[in-house]
Amino acid sequence: MFSSNGTTWKTILILAIYTFIVLVCWEKFPKFTWTEPINPKFSTESSTVSTTSKSPKKLNVTIYAATTYYHDLINSDFVLRRCPEMKNFCKVTNKFSDADTADAFVFHSRNFYETVSFKFQILFKRNFPSLTLPLLKNIRKPNVPWIIWNIESPSHEKLPGEKNLFNWTMTYRRDSDFSARYGALEKFIKTANISLEGIWKYKNKTATWLGSNCQTPNNRFRLVQRMIQEGLEADIWGSCGKPTGLCDGVLKQTEPCVLDLIRPYKFYLAVENSNCKDYVTEKFWKSLEDRMAVPIVLRRETVQDLGVPDSAYIAVDDFETLDEFIQHVIKVGSDKEMYLKYHEWRKDYRVVFDNGFYGWCQLCKRLQDPEEVGRNRRSYEDVERWHSFEMCDDNYTIKFIT
Repeated sequence: MFSSNGTTWKTILILAIYTFIVLVCWEKFPKFTWTEPINPKFSTESSTVSTTSKSPKKLNVTIYAATTYYHDLINSDFVLRRCPEMKNFCKVTNKFSDADTADAFVFHSRNFYETVSFKFQILFKRNFPSLTLPLLKNIRKPNVPWIIWNIESPSHEKLPGEKNLFNWTMTYRRDSDFSARYGALEKFIKTANISLEGIWKYKNKTATWLGSNCQTPNNRFRLVQRMIQEGLEADIWGSCGKPTGLCDGVLKQTEPCVLDLIRPYKFYLAVENSNCKDYVTEKFWKSLEDRMAVPIVLRRETVQDLGVPDSAYIAVDDFETLDEFIQHVIKVGSDKEMYLKYHEWRKDYRVVFDNGFYGWCQLCKRLQDPEEVGRNRRSYEDVERWHSFEMCDDNYTIKFIT
């Protein structure tokens, strides 16, 4: 009898201590209250936009960056550099303490599963199996959109395969909800009176390529090697060629040392690691911007809808054979008048280098307007398929290397 009662009291004491610890820990974590979503898919059926009166714009917008991919760089100062005026009402944060009041969640595809598997177990105070999201659709807030952010091609990085989880996309694709473009051209109000002579005087080498990834789905390294074998005078730098010290590696493409390395060259081989629709990265835009080199791309159709004049770059597929392409580059590189025609666009445009962050400005603007949010309600049934299906043709390069 005593033993039984003793066990009972011990059990009660243990439960009391456990309850106390749980309550203390509960208070330590940021509160993330939620209500049962009316429509977890954030779809068009629940959209109720008034046509008689316009809702006032929100004075404060908070975007929770649910990612550690850029460490602590994801904040308003960093991602809103292109639109500093947005900081007057828009706050970008990766702190858990701001998640409860966030107007939107942004996930990066590179570490999405890591984020939801570990951080959200604490954030939602629920446990669920790693790499699966069975509870997220039921516990998320009803009118807080989730955005997937990605700046890589599907040949290099897939989007999460979860169904009906994301409401908006932020990628390099032109048909994304928000643009994670690498760059753009902005037209001057009037043609600038500038001389291009200095560009020609500075150029004393033909072509170059800086690359750290030598094994890509589209065989670009083999393509560059074949160009050189066929007579193109080109230097290869980086892991695939000559060492460049601190400039080595694709993550160093925007470093000042890369500018010093590439600027003496007339042409830059801006061949991407995959041949995908709209996939035009810093290799192309930095060549136009401050390297003052004429970019060489594999396919014209990849670039021609981005607002860049056709005369600003050379496309390999404009020519029937690789030899015809090489002879054209040699001819242009040896003729000052022909070469400077590829720089005439500089009198009418300037390059804006966004490097994947422009969409944050667009997101702030949309979230400030409740009616705009309502008009754009949607849910991606299969965002991975949207991102990758029939978007790439990495076999296209083979015709030039066989």
